[in-house]
Amino acid sequence: MPVIEANGNTLAYVDEGPDVDPGKAPVLLLIHSEGANSYMWREQIAALRGRIRCIAFDCPSHGDSSDNGDFSLAEVAATLKAGLDALGVEQCHILGLAMGSLIAIEIAARWPGQVRSLILAGASARPRDGAEDEIYAIREAVAYMSMKEYGGQYSGNLLMPTTAFDQLDELADAVAKVASKAYVATVRAVLTNDCTDALAEIKAPTLVVIGDEDDVTPMAEAELIAGRIEGAKIQTIAGAGHLANIDQPASFNAAVAQFLEGQGAG
Repeated sequence: MPVIEANGNTLAYVDEGPDVDPGKAPVLLLIHSEGANSYMWREQIAALRGRIRCIAFDCPSHGDSSDNGDFSLAEVAATLKAGLDALGVEQCHILGLAMGSLIAIEIAARWPGQVRSLILAGASARPRDGAEDEIYAIREAVAYMSMKEYGGQYSGNLLMPTTAFDQLDELADAVAKVASKAYVATVRAVLTNDCTDALAEIKAPTLVVIGDEDDVTPMAEAELIAGRIEGAKIQTIAGAGHLANIDQPASFNAAVAQFLEGQGAG
């Protein structure tokens, strides 16, 4: 996997696109969920790369990217923006999932000229009820078990029972690559984030995607986000939980492709 220096970080990334004139293809930036890394976009990249240039970074502290000992969504957004600049990408569509959706919102609000459209999956724009208790429980858990063990519990709880076992193993392996301290910092950043005010600043066409069995960020969260971004639409993925792109990749890909086609991409 290639790496690039951006904003004081070393970012590992995937960059795949059409074989013919890839520089002229529309660009889609894919931003992964907390604990995961760019691997989780494999199905989406395979479905789209024939007509869209797909770029997926491992966020700082995740995957094969560097861990500088601190984590904030604003700083990660600045780092990914610097990564796009280093790759010569002036404008792109953005697809974010869970943590990735919060980073996508940050980019769209701070650098509106960068963003042609947004797809926000498994998104929540306000602090979660009971966040401090959840953070404490996670900090205690990773203090007494390995990140691989925690990753196994995490993937088992988050993915649908119908999702293939190898997908659970892959997610557990991804979580295992994150240092426990960095993981707790990431969870704190996500669970205590409040970007409700930033939503009104977003002018890019937006699709909010939610699994119909997502009990982490339920429909009320999707409705709040869509209600505050002018013109935003909601797309439900049947038979999917919080990580809809893993639980139901075909349906997820179809929703993404249809939206991007409507924005002149693909």
